[in-house]
Amino acid sequence: MTNKPAVPKKTIGMVLAGGKGSRLIPLTRNKSKPCVAFGGQYKIIDFVLSNFFNSGIKNVYILTQYHSYTLNKHIRDSWGRRTGMDEFFDAISPETSSESEAWFQGTADAINHYLRFIETSDADYVAIFGGDHIYKMDIRQMIDAHTRSQADISIAALEVGIEEASRFGILSVDNMSRVTAFSEKPQNPATIPGRATCLASMGNYIFSREKLISILKEGKQHHKDLDFGMHVIPMMLRQSDRIFAYNFNDNLIPGCTPRSGVTGKMWAPLTPTMMPTWISSISPLTSISTITSGPSIQDLVMTRRPKPFLMTITAAVRIWTPMYAEAVSPVVAWCAAPSSDPAA
Repeated sequence: MTNKPAVPKKTIGMVLAGGKGSRLIPLTRNKSKPCVAFGGQYKIIDFVLSNFFNSGIKNVYILTQYHSYTLNKHIRDSWGRRTGMDEFFDAISPETSSESEAWFQGTADAINHYLRFIETSDADYVAIFGGDHIYKMDIRQMIDAHTRSQADISIAALEVGIEEASRFGILSVDNMSRVTAFSEKPQNPATIPGRATCLASMGNYIFSREKLISILKEGKQHHKDLDFGMHVIPMMLRQSDRIFAYNFNDNLIPGCTPRSGVTGKMWAPLTPTMMPTWISSISPLTSISTITSGPSIQDLVMTRRPKPFLMTITAAVRIWTPMYAEAVSPVVAWCAAPSSDPAA
């Protein structure tokens, strides 16, 4: 990567990976969204974990919940073996205690379940990221922006057109990118000053450690289902805390520009309507320890013809509309054809 700011000596990562993914059934009937296969041997979760790993953040907790065994095993067998001294990629699931026997009830509630890990660490910052998105990102650059702005929280945001804004949580910002308001799926979204576009929250946050601890403790006094978008950000706005937006388009990866096709670092939430975009635009990681522009999905299938990937694509063809089936049918047809490779 280029433009590599130094990672603060103590930054810990928290990945929210407990999503049920009911809209993606049957792909998620027996697994969580982050555990859905992508490109054969990889999982959706590998994208965010690769971003952390390659950003030098190697103290990471992955919070799992729904059908957690398979995902926990994948993390242990792949990422757990790549860590060194005082490094970890640990998957943790809800646990009962004398204080609570409940599952995670909101994104911030999930972090609050394991607040003790943050309180006992000597971290300066906590990076809280979702585990079911497809993108490439140098998190160091976001932490550097957070430090320079002396923010309490920085929110990664994607620049979208006004016509798309009603699908997202939209940040209103001033000329310095300080957040002044937050609206969930607004019909009349606020635009970026001087532009005809909006900033949509990606659900990825950098918190200053002490602020995160205090706001979670305060929030749990009022909200059992504490959530960052619904409760924490509005609370911080009312308190006039320093909230800044970090424009994802400013994150520089070699060979990548926003939505630039095969070499793009495009961000996409895991939804059925994005499947054709993945196939035509996203390069899977050729190595989960390297962020590079890998081969296209079609090239990967032509080379390896992985069965998990074939299962994912054929399921997409079965349950989604003919438009989506048309987008992937050439790949499915080739995968289904007899192979001359005895190892395929």
